[in-house]
Amino acid sequence: MFGAFRPSSILSGGLLWKTPWRLSPTRKANQRKRLKQVDSVISAVAQSGITTRSLERALALPMESEMNPRGEL
Repeated sequence: MFGAFRPSSILSGGLLWKTPWRLSPTRKANQRKRLKQVDSVISAVAQSGITTRSLERALALPMESEMNPRGEL
């Protein structure tokens, strides 16, 4: 598959999956919103009384409000 339509390689700097080195304010806000939603789901499951290994691992992680700004993103 050589020619004009060959797939771009990520290792050689293909355009497909390049991520910017700095998140835009919109992406930051969406990421924080997702983290808060995950925290609310984890706390709701913990309050229901269910105990699983994955829940214990999730509870060991810091919540979004406890993270420093660099660790969140």
